[in-house]
Amino acid sequence: MSETISVIIPAYNSAEFIGKAVGSVLAQELLPDEIIVVDDGSDDGTGEVVQKLIAGQGDKNPRIKYIRQANQGPAAARNTGIKNAAGDYIAFLDADDRWLPGRLKMQMKIFRDRPEAGLVCSGRFRINESTGQQTVDCIGKTLSDDSYRDLWTKGNYVTTSSVLARKKCFDAVGGFDEDPRVLGSEDAEMWLRVAEKFPILYVNEPLVEYLVRAGGMNRSNIQRAYESAILAIQKHEAGFRAKYADAGSIVRQRWGRAYHAWGMTLFDAEQFAQSRDKFKMALSFRGFSFQTLQFYLLTLLGQNILGALKKWKKRINVLEGIKG
Repeated sequence: MSETISVIIPAYNSAEFIGKAVGSVLAQELLPDEIIVVDDGSDDGTGEVVQKLIAGQGDKNPRIKYIRQANQGPAAARNTGIKNAAGDYIAFLDADDRWLPGRLKMQMKIFRDRPEAGLVCSGRFRINESTGQQTVDCIGKTLSDDSYRDLWTKGNYVTTSSVLARKKCFDAVGGFDEDPRVLGSEDAEMWLRVAEKFPILYVNEPLVEYLVRAGGMNRSNIQRAYESAILAIQKHEAGFRAKYADAGSIVRQRWGRAYHAWGMTLFDAEQFAQSRDKFKMALSFRGFSFQTLQFYLLTLLGQNILGALKKWKKRINVLEGIKG
């Protein structure tokens, strides 16, 4: 049975990170058959870094391939990689993330043991670029055998840089949505499409290092990110309602969580009036939620009081860190 693997790395202005990303693939216990770096119109020397990697690899496997295209976004870059991939399995890695050495070997074993699976993903180490703080995100123990339902009840838990999927999944469901309105949620929307047709399995341990880049989101970025998430939910709502008898309550909770998350991001950005509107929307979908309600009430305190409370909380955290 053929088990060739293609790795797809979309890259945009990633000269600082791409070498370590590719290096983490080359350090795998099970090496892939090809690494396809899709340069999405970078102007920071990303291409030159990749060309040096290609020149340094000689004739040994895996073969690093470089494709450059005009800037079209991560969905289009991943789609270009899929179209040019020769492997039976597709693995994704974002240019600023890294794999742990056993990632491919462990996931391929799962495919051999569970041939019905269409996609295998994993937990992750979340690394804060500014502080270097590392946290573990693993939710496998809370998942059921119905990955499509889980993606609705728990939200997207599939880290794209942890994905290994059969190429036939993309033959069946198509490529990533390149609509600019979905930018930021194109991966979550894809995993919903995959889960409708194929089981998604989850390795409950971190197999990837996921970098949280420095710098907060400005107002327009927050708006765009959550509008794309809302659109992704809208695209799948009718299909989900048709599939499950209790879909109504699940969909309401999903909408509620989406608006609560939007409200929290705005709250952290000290956009309190806007966050109040989102918490109000969340409550309209979720009904009573103590967590949402308490933040809604906090936004009523006013900008100056809330700003002072946040600064006070930061000072307490710093002092606790010094004492520790």
